[in-house]
Amino acid sequence: MSLRLCILGSGSGGNAAVVRSPGTCLLIDAGLSLRALSSRLAARNLLMDDIDALLVTHTHVDHLRSSAITACLNHRIPMYNHAANEAIFARKYRRFHKLAERRLNATFDDAPLIMNDLTIRALRVPHDADGVTLALSIEHDDGEDCLRIAFATDLGRVPHALIDLFADSDVLVLEFNHDIDMLQNSSRTQYLKSRVNGASGHLSNAQAAAALRTLIARSTRPPLAVVPAHLSRECNTPRLVIDLVRGILHKQDAGDTHLILTSQDEPTEWIDIAAMHKRNLKGLV
Repeated sequence: MSLRLCILGSGSGGNAAVVRSPGTCLLIDAGLSLRALSSRLAARNLLMDDIDALLVTHTHVDHLRSSAITACLNHRIPMYNHAANEAIFARKYRRFHKLAERRLNATFDDAPLIMNDLTIRALRVPHDADGVTLALSIEHDDGEDCLRIAFATDLGRVPHALIDLFADSDVLVLEFNHDIDMLQNSSRTQYLKSRVNGASGHLSNAQAAAALRTLIARSTRPPLAVVPAHLSRECNTPRLVIDLVRGILHKQDAGDTHLILTSQDEPTEWIDIAAMHKRNLKGLV
């Protein structure tokens, strides 16, 4: 069994991640330049031709650039997007219609999406993008073990349904966007401060920490890894997030959980969820 995750880039400058199972290589979002996307895939021994599908979480440009549509056309990569976002993408990107012409455009709704050996459950979350913004639960089940990735990088608050969906996930990718004090003391306009800290903006460290505590308490076991995402360069620091998450893991008796930071500028190493799962099982013997 194999399930791996790599966050290729995370932040307001561009977002992308790749999930790889035995039967599928899934790209989640493509908000990096094509050069950056290709080079970071190559750093993890992947080519654009290895990508089986692109799934786009929402309509903001830091999650889908026009160059990604060109890449899908050139490499025959199907692009999956929620049906509610179809018309928005069609207006926004001049070449979007060519995806449909070449049968490379696929829509899904709120029902589970089966993609080869992956099952993807999408949940609408509050964020100020046109259309809908999605959090994802990505599951790989080989009949013996079931591994799950929880993925939520842009949301203004944590709905109860998200806790229900993400409980008992093996890896939690969760937005830790800003420190509230740093945001309020920043040079940003009051409008932007209110937008970021609003119910449809981005999760603060405090909100993400509360969600993490609740998720661990609601789960039958701690996650194998926590992956803080979308850290603001201006209104957050890795040290703040590291100290906060480690403190929560310590208090929740989750000291064996890996803490993996994301970066805007370089990809994470492969997060080998199956290998971590096997090590965890050995530790219980």
